[in-house]
Amino acid sequence: MTQPKLFLDTNETSWKSVHLHHVKATFMQIAERFHEVVLEINSQKFLVRVQTGIKKLEQFEILAVKWCIELCVKTIRMLKRIVTSLYFEY
Repeated sequence: MTQPKLFLDTNETSWKSVHLHHVKATFMQIAERFHEVVLEINSQKFLVRVQTGIKKLEQFEILAVKWCIELCVKTIRMLKRIVTSLYFEY
């Protein structure tokens, strides 16, 4: 039995990083249209997986959250708007 790689080689993947004021996002391409995003807003950290389309996100999924935060619909919509803006505008 072989062990799959725990970390992807940076030569095989595409990286993009955006830092604005107290918001930092690191996009890592994991497939043709799929990205994993490490989103840091002040001290809150989120791991998000997105599927991109033409000028919009087709799928948005929060995989993990560091610290304790209540994820209500407003918070999820705000996170989606932030990730969309950072991905397509910067």
